[in-house]
Amino acid sequence: MRMDSINRASFAQEIIKTLMMKKIKLLFILFIGLTMIGTSCKKTEEKETEELLDELLDVKGSINLQAAGNTYDKLFSSVVYSESDKMVSFWAFELGTEDSFIVSFGEVPAVGATATIDYNADESPILLIMGSFMEGEGYYAQSGTIKRTSTDKYELNVILNDNLQTGNPVNLSGTVTVGEHN
Repeated sequence: MRMDSINRASFAQEIIKTLMMKKIKLLFILFIGLTMIGTSCKKTEEKETEELLDELLDVKGSINLQAAGNTYDKLFSSVVYSESDKMVSFWAFELGTEDSFIVSFGEVPAVGATATIDYNADESPILLIMGSFMEGEGYYAQSGTIKRTSTDKYELNVILNDNLQTGNPVNLSGTVTVGEHN
């Protein structure tokens, strides 16, 4: 009878040892898995916010605009040229100021030509900006030029005013490159 209880005790010890080894292996595998996930997350965190936005949004085209001491060169949308409307539009943003705005300009000039904007003229190209640009809800081009240097490249040099004409006019200048046609 004593032999039976010894065998049972040693059998129980063997089971406990086996279970402990399995737990250790399981914990080790879990540790390795968590380390791999942590490393993967760390690599993602190392990417710049702008790079992640570019990957997610898959924008086509580019801008490089200056206004009131800020440079705007990031896009939330592609720069699109509408063949039927003869209009260019895009959604720009600036991470530092958190400004975002939509720009549309129509009646684009022929390649190599420059269109002059005159808000008071009967016939003139139109440039509008809607969004948080300069803490206003909407702006229009009061005067300036839109030069089309190639099929998809434009140079802007315009004076903007808010829709209510309550603020000081702002100069907007720079380049726009179309990335998509529809």
